[in-house]
Order: sequence, then structure tokens, then C-alpha cells
Amino acid sequence: SAASFIYQIIATAPGARATLNHLDQDSFQGDEAIRYLLKDEVETADWVDDGIGPDTLYTTLVHRTMRPVREGQYTFDLMYTPDIFPMLAITQAMLGRSARFTGLDSLPLKESDRIAGISDALGQLGIPCTSGPGWFEVASSTELIAALADRAFTFNPRGDHRMAMALAPLSLVCELITIEDPGVVTKSYPGFWEDIGKAGFRLERKE
Repeated sequence: SAASFIYQIIATAPGARATLNHLDQDSFQGDEAIRYLLKDEVETADWVDDGIGPDTLYTTLVHRTMRPVREGQYTFDLMYTPDIFPMLAITQAMLGRSARFTGLDSLPLKESDRIAGISDALGQLGIPCTSGPGWFEVASSTELIAALADRAFTFNPRGDHRMAMALAPLSLVCELITIEDPGVVTKSYPGFWEDIGKAGFRLERKE
């Protein structure tokens, strides 16, 4: 599940590349679907055995020159992978796209109401979105994203680790992003802040 947030960063940062160690090629984790859902933005190199064992592999992710944004909505059925909704919705917004997500019926029952959380976050950014039972739509554009370049925002992840990690990469398109309660990431990815710091993000912790 941690790898999906690195995919998000690579997808939204032209020229970026990262090597992930000890990644299971045949995981039962639903987040593995991100390899296919972001295949137009992130090139996944061949899986290489690092010699430690059958489940300890590494792969290199490279930002792919994106295909032209097509007309109309991008559509995602997340019935079997609803947990990646926050990350995928923010990614599509950052890429300036309109997208529709379905299969989200269980999201209000997660660590937080993730549909409401993403709706509030996009509202702060001035990016239109609508939702209903089990679905969500975002109507972003490259013009809306360009307008965020010199603005700062503060987000409350609502005690939800996935919300905090999905919102952090917005600092790639905004002047400054503040995430309240950053410790929530320890539930699934304790090294998240350290890792994105290694990747070049400038981090400042406020007590």
C-alpha cells in the first residue's frame, strides 16, 4: 500500500524516477491496481530479484511523457480497490483532468469519510467536484492547477493515514502545503515523511 503514494508522486512530477525495494509483484493488496491505473503516467521497469528471496524484488518507476489529455472524463471503477480513491482523485486533479470514480460505497465507513474529506480538500483548492452514493466526480483543468502555484493551504486529514499521504504531494503544484496531525501516517507507512524528504520535498515540522 505504501508504494501507491510513490506512484502518485512520480505521476505528477515530470522527470521524476524512484526505485522501490522489496516490492511484492503478486501482492493481494488492492493497491497493486495502481500499476495499471497510472500506466499512462508511470512506466514500471522490469521486476528484478534482489537475491534475498522470492518476495523481495525491486523495480524502478519513471515519469512517462503523458499522452495528450483526451476529451471527456477519465473513469475509474474502484469497487475492489476503494482505498486508493483519495490518492487517485488528488492525482487526477493535479493532472488537470476531469474524472469519475465509482464503487465507493464503503468509503464513508473507513478511518474517515474519505469522500467528504476529498470533497472538502478540492473545495479549498477551488476545484469543482460532485458526489453521490458510491460515486464522485472531479472537474479539474490545467488552468485551475496553474492558479495554485503561489498559494498555501492547510489540510486536516481527519485522523486518516491515506488522506494525509494523498494530500502531501499537492506541494508539487502549490507554494506550501501544511498537513495537520502528520503522525497519522504511522498506521501504514511510518517512514513516509522521511522518504519524501529523501526525494527532495522540503519538510518543516511545527510542534
